[in-house]
Amino acid sequence: ADPWMLELLRVGQLAVILGNSLFVHGGIYDEALGQVPGDFGPAANMSEWAERLNAWKDEQLRDFALHPKWRVEDGKDRRGGDRLIDYGSPGGANNTSIVYHNPFNNGNPQQLSNRVEDFLAKSGIRRVFSGHQPHGESPTVVRHVRSGLLVITADTSYSNMSALKLFNQANNRGEVVTNVRLRGDRVQLGGILRD
Repeated sequence: ADPWMLELLRVGQLAVILGNSLFVHGGIYDEALGQVPGDFGPAANMSEWAERLNAWKDEQLRDFALHPKWRVEDGKDRRGGDRLIDYGSPGGANNTSIVYHNPFNNGNPQQLSNRVEDFLAKSGIRRVFSGHQPHGESPTVVRHVRSGLLVITADTSYSNMSALKLFNQANNRGEVVTNVRLRGDRVQLGGILRD
């Protein structure tokens, strides 16, 4: 079997900071802020948090390499890396996962809490990019007036539910595509809409 997903997890990261931009899959929210599964105490800033999260992910993958099969341990079914599997699941890590998170309120974008906004600002983060939650044919862009923080959620995988399914039964995108480009302090969105 080709372990492509395992290789992807090995090179992937749960949180990536490039300059003043943060990239996560799901999003940042109060309950998750600074939390690392099995760790003690929240991280003091975003750089520390990303470093600890990614180190924890690597530790989980090493655990999987040592114990790839399910077993009973202390009366519980366990497997190496099972906490990483939990982290990517609904309600995972006691609802503190930045991988599985819906940043919308009734399908509408919203601002991050003041607590999260302040944490990111103090960490030098000016832009947050995420995906995970499909929402239409164009990314959502939310500017936080207080700090200038920009949050872009860019999962457009359900942008054309009536797309041709002749060659791909799972095609919910059709011809719709959006590019998110970072050019210095600017963010540019461009692409093709459904119409």
